[in-house]
Amino acid sequence: REGPYTSPTAHALAAYPQRVAWDSMASTSEVEEDGPRAVEQTPEDLPNVPCHIFLPVVPAARVIGKGGASIRAIREQSGASVKILQKELPQEMQRREDRVAVITGQPGAVQEAISAVLERVFDRSGLPDSAERSSRERAHIIEVLVPEKSGSHLIGQRGERIRALSEETNCDLHVVKEPIAGLADQKRVRITANTADEACGAVWRLQEVMSELVAGGVLKLPDHFELREASSSGGGLMSFTSSLGPGKQRGYGSNQREVPIRLLVAKDEAAWVVGKRGNKIMRLRDLAKVNMNDADAPPFDASERFVEISAAPLESRLRVVQMVVEDLALREEASDELRILVPTEQFGSVMGHRGETIRGIIQSTKAQVQQHKAEQLKDGQEYRFRLIEIKGDVSQRVEVVRQVYNALENKNRDSSVSVPSATSLDARSDLGSGGNLASGGYPSLSPGGNMSGLGLGLAGALASAGAGGLARSVGAGILGSGAGASSAELGQLTLQLAMPNEEVAKLLASDSSGIAWRAGVKLSAGRGAGGLPVLKVAGTAVGNSVACYLIQDRLFMMH
Repeated sequence: REGPYTSPTAHALAAYPQRVAWDSMASTSEVEEDGPRAVEQTPEDLPNVPCHIFLPVVPAARVIGKGGASIRAIREQSGASVKILQKELPQEMQRREDRVAVITGQPGAVQEAISAVLERVFDRSGLPDSAERSSRERAHIIEVLVPEKSGSHLIGQRGERIRALSEETNCDLHVVKEPIAGLADQKRVRITANTADEACGAVWRLQEVMSELVAGGVLKLPDHFELREASSSGGGLMSFTSSLGPGKQRGYGSNQREVPIRLLVAKDEAAWVVGKRGNKIMRLRDLAKVNMNDADAPPFDASERFVEISAAPLESRLRVVQMVVEDLALREEASDELRILVPTEQFGSVMGHRGETIRGIIQSTKAQVQQHKAEQLKDGQEYRFRLIEIKGDVSQRVEVVRQVYNALENKNRDSSVSVPSATSLDARSDLGSGGNLASGGYPSLSPGGNMSGLGLGLAGALASAGAGGLARSVGAGILGSGAGASSAELGQLTLQLAMPNEEVAKLLASDSSGIAWRAGVKLSAGRGAGGLPVLKVAGTAVGNSVACYLIQDRLFMMH
């Protein structure tokens, strides 16, 4: 494609007659009124339709750039309006750290902005050579939000239209069936491409289809393209931008004390769960936040993996567990065993008074349940998780997980322990006494804590307040830092970030990663409380937050 806007629409309309068969997509009256006009329109005359790109937190941060420099450059270069929705989104999406890029403007400007946004989303620069080589073989996956009403028209009769679009764009296009938690009347179209250029072309082709549907009277502007959430009071739909201000967001309550579900799987099982080009784990992520991390060795084998399921209501997380268990049952080497990991400090909730709870679980599910004592680490402390092995059929294993986590989370909800604010946590005293960190606990920031910063859950609070908090994030968790209220008072801070394994910590700390000099901090690998592999970050509050962003970005690309 050459020039700011050269579209294949005219050729495509001739190649695929179903695109102009408005009688299959609209009522007879709509066809008579709008059909002929839609066929006669040139690409430049098509309606200006907003483009909504669904983004995880790290790619969204790359689009924004340091201090918003990247997104400003995209706006200036393209002439389009480009926004990243974050706090405007429903609470459930915020908890999963989802983001939505909204691109509006003239067709040529929108097309150029899409290209610039995806260039940053798929950016592979700054990776080590080995990671760079493997990333070339990795699929380029992006998701676009489209009005729910367009779903049947995109798919077509017996899937003919979606197949035609896939062949035309040389990409795999999949209309995701599962609804987006907290988001009304929108569907996701997942694009899997071999190259960034093909992904960009497919996004733009979808944009053209949406314009054609608007021109044909199937979709209406702005009604079908407004991002809305259903009102919890049953009073209809409410727009994010107009109705949801601070403190008015609804969804999965932030006061519910979630315990992430962690499955322990062998290396070959992990590969099966991820699927070819990540297609299986992406489907799981339609329901919850699902991460695949290296298991701690010791006490586990270095080849084993943790599947962590979080940031969703318990029923959604259990649905993910069921999908994983059912999928693993299809393997030739399928086992009737499921291994889960429960935080050591909370294991008493599973056992109950004199073992009443665990006995009740065994009796009601008829499954075989074996709980293991916490492993003793070299420093004499107990390992942060305790292993539970469950044997039985699929429904029995899933029901055991359901009852175990009901016990854990009901106990958390009933607890009267208050959560300190981000600026009141003194991590030095926590680290000095061991506290929750020794057993793997990660106290949460208060619901009112400032997590804006760079738009990253890991580093946002540090960037804006310099708070000495404890937090949890994708790939790395902040174990501790110096306490204080502002960067001017703090001066130098030292953070300890939990790493998947020691090798990753050493790689990130090395000069070849480029993180230390780019952020202006000092990095070193070591072991933290409980023998956890950690990456130590020493610098100013702002420098540390930039380092956290770079570390999170690198971990995202590695996995």
